[in-house]
Amino acid sequence: QYTAGLGVRRRMGNRHMRIAPHGIYETRDGRWLTLSAVDETAWCCLARHMGRPELIDDPRFGTMPARKENEQELDEIVGEWVRTQDAEAAAAALRERGLAAAPVRDKLDIQHDEHLRERGFIVDVEHPEAGRWPQVGVPWRLSRTTAAISRPSPRLGQHSREVLSEFLRVSDSEYEELVAEGVTGDLPPD
Repeated sequence: QYTAGLGVRRRMGNRHMRIAPHGIYETRDGRWLTLSAVDETAWCCLARHMGRPELIDDPRFGTMPARKENEQELDEIVGEWVRTQDAEAAAAALRERGLAAAPVRDKLDIQHDEHLRERGFIVDVEHPEAGRWPQVGVPWRLSRTTAAISRPSPRLGQHSREVLSEFLRVSDSEYEELVAEGVTGDLPPD
């Protein structure tokens, strides 16, 4: 917008410039649900699914521009309904009806997600000091190149000698001096 001469866009949080409802709402199980009614069909479906078909003909919410104009009130209505739902079940039911919805997942949810593990997005990596832990793998697939995690993250100072000697031409004796002065090494500083 700025480069088109339209100014700096105001902060909108989780809201969308033209779609309402479009947000993240807290569920009764203490989780969060994202949902968006991207067009009139989705809005009608959501209103019916919430058990509030009268909202479809309510002039405050009858069109996308009207919903945007009354977004705060609409968010309160949707939020009130979502607070009666469990995140996973609500998301599944909404998606089954063609709506854009998903539970917000934290890192523990993600690391145990079977679909993400099957795709190689989450992989277990053995680290010599920390043991076996899940971490993000390579999230994309290339047609002619196999991409995968090939080793764990480096240990403290694991490559210091190699980097300093190869790129800065530090000799072994100079490196040992740097270790003695606490500049580098493989131990935490004192």
